[in-house]
Amino acid sequence: MTGADGVNPASNPAPDGADGTSRLLEAGTNGQRGSDGTVPGQTGGGGGDGGDGSIKLVPDKETGRTYQVGLAGGAGGAAGTGGVGAPGSAGGVGGAGGPGGSGGSVSGDGGAGGNGGRGGDGGDGAGGGMGGAGGTGGDGALASTPARSDRNIASVKVVRAVPAEMAA
Repeated sequence: MTGADGVNPASNPAPDGADGTSRLLEAGTNGQRGSDGTVPGQTGGGGGDGGDGSIKLVPDKETGRTYQVGLAGGAGGAAGTGGVGAPGSAGGVGGAGGPGGSGGSVSGDGGAGGNGGRGGDGGDGAGGGMGGAGGTGGDGALASTPARSDRNIASVKVVRAVPAEMAA
């Protein structure tokens, strides 16, 4: 005699985690972890997406220029764990990890993808479900402003240093 099947993982997953935030002049924040499955066979919630990184302006005292620096994207949230299997049926699978946020538009690194959730424990006589795959990290943007460059780059605000003898 076999036990009752668990909840269909595709039709009733646990809630996903909240996404990270993307704010001007700040690095992206991390996505939140997905919820665990709470009923037999339920799929764990997916991790939230990592927030995208922004850029900030950094002055260079030696050259008098201001450079753009890309800030990193946030990491994707880990996925929730699948629910325990009903007796005689497999456990729910873990949700997928959230993808990492994109790096800032100059040279920020993309955030790391979230980890996949652990598969739920199987019921008596059945194996547990598989954990979901981790999300992919966001791509960092290519640098467009070489450090200490003497070239005038239109996208970079130039700040001229005034020598002390001229200011007097």
